[in-house]
Amino acid sequence: MKMLKKAQSLLLFIVVLFVFGLSCDKREIIVFEISGEELVKVNSAEKKHHILILDTRSYEQYLKGHIKNAVSMPTNELEKRIKEIIHYKNKAVYVCNTSYEQNIKALNILAQNDFSKLYSAEGVGQFRYAFEFHQSVTAPTFLALAKKKGARLIDYRFQSAFNAGHLPSAMHIEYGTVNQHIEGGTTHFVNKKQMSARNQSNNETEFFEESVEKLSKETVLLFYSNMGTTASEGAEQLTLAGYPSVYACIDGVSMYPFDLVSE
Repeated sequence: MKMLKKAQSLLLFIVVLFVFGLSCDKREIIVFEISGEELVKVNSAEKKHHILILDTRSYEQYLKGHIKNAVSMPTNELEKRIKEIIHYKNKAVYVCNTSYEQNIKALNILAQNDFSKLYSAEGVGQFRYAFEFHQSVTAPTFLALAKKKGARLIDYRFQSAFNAGHLPSAMHIEYGTVNQHIEGGTTHFVNKKQMSARNQSNNETEFFEESVEKLSKETVLLFYSNMGTTASEGAEQLTLAGYPSVYACIDGVSMYPFDLVSE
């Protein structure tokens, strides 16, 4: 396997990027080496759905804290798990490990699988990234996890979005209220309104209270949303509250062809 060779340097977005030429099947793929600061900029809520960040460190290192929205894909697993990220083949893919040098093998594997917009990001040990602790996954991984016994799908959007279309068997948690579902926390009640047959002609509404379901810490919890952003927020809240198996799908329902059902 040919390794990346430093070819030239250039100035881009006022950040010094180093360009590498990667030979693959008689094609040369350019790989940009970017700073941690630049990665943070392209990983904003407005831009993150255009990119994929791969954390190629070990899974154990990933669980101790990782870059926001980064998907765990250890270098030694990348080749056999390439189908989990194949829908990002034509998007920008940023590889991050502990250093630039540790990115090279993963970049070669991606290039050999026809990924052409590749970036080598400053390592976790080289730049002080803000970490998050839940697990981010792509849609194919998310759907595979959903098939596991006891897994719980969480639709973390507003009620109107849920009613318009959601994954089968998904539990709806209104955006911004996930803390009410934490096991062992305060019991919350929500107001529900219902139109009875008796007062339907009078256009009256009856209100009643319903306790909020608590989520078990023994359950695998799978969050999704429209763009993946609010799913990440909900998953992180539960992870910080002590839930050990919480995942957020970075591919929202407006980004990936999920099979949805409506109310």
